[in-house]
Amino acid sequence: MTEKGKKFASSWLKKFGLGDYSEETVWEHLKRLPLPDTRDFALCEFLFCELPTLFPKSPSESFSKTAEAYARFVFAFWQSKNAFIPFPQDYASFLKKALCGEIPLLEASVCSVVELAGAPSKSDTCGFNTFAFRDAEMLRAATWLARNGSYEDFLTETARKKYEEFERALVNSSEFIRDWEMLKTLYPDYKKLGSEFVLHRRQLHERGWARGAGTSFDSPENIFRAAFDLFCWKYYLWGMDLVEDIPLLLKPSVNTTPFGTQIFIPAYMSYDARRDFDHAKITKLHRAKGVRRQGAAFSEARIENKNLANRAQKIQAQGRERGLRGSALLDFVAEKIRRPEIDPRALRRLLKKL
Repeated sequence: MTEKGKKFASSWLKKFGLGDYSEETVWEHLKRLPLPDTRDFALCEFLFCELPTLFPKSPSESFSKTAEAYARFVFAFWQSKNAFIPFPQDYASFLKKALCGEIPLLEASVCSVVELAGAPSKSDTCGFNTFAFRDAEMLRAATWLARNGSYEDFLTETARKKYEEFERALVNSSEFIRDWEMLKTLYPDYKKLGSEFVLHRRQLHERGWARGAGTSFDSPENIFRAAFDLFCWKYYLWGMDLVEDIPLLLKPSVNTTPFGTQIFIPAYMSYDARRDFDHAKITKLHRAKGVRRQGAAFSEARIENKNLANRAQKIQAQGRERGLRGSALLDFVAEKIRRPEIDPRALRRLLKKL
């Protein structure tokens, strides 16, 4: 293995929080992740065991950038899949083919993915988004809650009672019972259309604007699906439990998506902004991805800090032209930016900001 390969492996092991590569450690971590994918382990193994050995002594810029982009996609699903673009494994698998020579590194399709996932800043931002989450453990925990339909963690007792009240009325509704029995008669093989446990209505597209292919009545199965969608709309359901034969009522919920934090309020529920959701927990979840504090005061402070960093770097360049180095250079910069009392460590951070 070349020095370049060793350095690459070492830097990413550190990023992943691993001292050394261990199959057992990686397996244990991946087993705890929600939304498992059969490719997870193989992609991690390639990153730490095989890819470093492919590094030549003097790798091309395209090889190095592709290797770094590959590592970022693996790092994405290693942290939390629900907060990153769906199936980062697909992107990693695609770049793996390029790194192994199955696709030219300079092919446009490879270059476009590599450039878009290009070298993030020291804070791990990528454009306006990020590859490194502030609190990945919280994002994973929220995914498990969503997978189990356990949104109560983000609800107050008031909201839970509203949900339970509507659910009781639903299961005791003679109209609901009649409609469900009618649907089962319409298509006796209805269970084959669902999973082992749940018959899910067709999911709505983002924001409910795009309708997809629409509803069809050209076969017994499609007629049932059309009727089932209408049934779910009628009673605010996301599906039916095929084991218990009970309705699955839409819950007020909080979900993390690759694009933000989604709060859903079912239309049957009267909404009280102050008393229905635990906004402290929702705020903590939303910030887990790495949101900066905002507002007029924070924005003004950031602008002022950026301008100060610009001035400091220009003055630093002037000082170096005069032959200043070390503490003498820092003192020169501090005096010129009119911050003679600034701590040397804070000044160094300021000089590295841009």
